[in-house]
Amino acid sequence: MGASLAKQMRSPEPGTCMGWMAQKIMSSGSGVDSVDAVSALKLAVDAPTIVELGPGAGYAMRSMISSFSPSRFYGIEISDAFRESLSKDAEFKALIEKEVLSLHGDDAKDLSFITDNSVDLIFAHNVIYFLDPLDAYLKEAH
Repeated sequence: MGASLAKQMRSPEPGTCMGWMAQKIMSSGSGVDSVDAVSALKLAVDAPTIVELGPGAGYAMRSMISSFSPSRFYGIEISDAFRESLSKDAEFKALIEKEVLSLHGDDAKDLSFITDNSVDLIFAHNVIYFLDPLDAYLKEAH
């Protein structure tokens, strides 16, 4: 059961008991750690372009949108279940319709759909242990 749950923690599979459990575990709480991480960020750019790797339940995404008023925000979320949940959220849905926010199911090893040198901030909170091999992700981010 442990290995199955660990796999689901990376990308909860919709319609499965273990996927549901993983999504509930990761969505539980208030997201205060994510919001605290965002509050520590200092950006000297107006209307930045932001990429978040693994927005999950959207706690940090919501905080960054509120704090920085990005011109563009890319949410890279490998989990279909979390992407679906984020796209149904009224605030996020409105930003998707305005083409400020886009949600992508791509693995963050390939961000070729984002113009090179156009990103002001890449944010990845509580995801580093899922990025394997880490050097491939770091190379793409650089």
